[in-house]
Amino acid sequence: MSYGRFNVEAKCRIKSLEKGNFTDYFLLTKVMAGNVYAEDDLIKVPPYEYSAVFSNTEFKIFRNYELQKVITDNFGKNEEFFKTVNIHLGEIDAVPVNTFEDLKSVTLENKQVVILASLLFEEIGFVAELLFPANHINISSDSANFQIETGPVITPDLKSNKGDINCLDLAYLALNDFEKMFFVRFGNRRKYGRVLRFYNQVDRQKARIKLMTYQ
Repeated sequence: MSYGRFNVEAKCRIKSLEKGNFTDYFLLTKVMAGNVYAEDDLIKVPPYEYSAVFSNTEFKIFRNYELQKVITDNFGKNEEFFKTVNIHLGEIDAVPVNTFEDLKSVTLENKQVVILASLLFEEIGFVAELLFPANHINISSDSANFQIETGPVITPDLKSNKGDINCLDLAYLALNDFEKMFFVRFGNRRKYGRVLRFYNQVDRQKARIKLMTYQ
C-alpha cells in the first residue's frame, strides 16, 4: 500500500445560516505531478501542477498545464478513489492582532500572521469562513497603512452552486483594511484550440476580517 501526505495551505468552512451545520474544506499544497516510485523520469510529461481540495467526504483536484486542449480537473467521493483519507490538524492558542501597531510589532518581530475572514451570502443563506496565512505583508510606519497579499486560498462562488465542493475556486487575494478583500480567481479561456488557465478574474467582496498571531 502507498501512502501520500500533503501540508494544508488554507481552510474554508461553508456554514448554513438557518441550520448551523457546516462543512470544512482544506486546500493542500500545490505540487508538480510525478511518476511515483519510477526509476527514471520522475516528472510527468507534459508537466502539470495540481492543487487538491479535500473534505471528510469529498475531493476535487485542479490541474494546470502550460497548454491543454481540455480541462482535466476531477472530483468525487473520497471512498470511491482512496482507501482512507485522514485530516490531521493541530490547534494552538491565537493572539488577536487588532491595531496597526499590533500588526507592525508582529511583522517586525517576524511572527506568523493568520487571517480569519467571513464572507456572508445572506441571499442564499450561507456564510463562508476562510482561514489562511498572510504570506506577504507591507506596512508603512509613516502613514500607518498596511497591505497583505497572499494565497492561494479556496473561496466559494455560492451564487452558482449551493455549498458542495464544486462551488470552490482557487484564488489569490489582497486586503488593506478589516472590511473587504480583493480576489483574483483561477479562470480559463479558450484560444487557438487550447485552454489557457490563469488567475485572471478579479472581484471585490465585503468581509469581516480578523488578524491573529501565535507564540
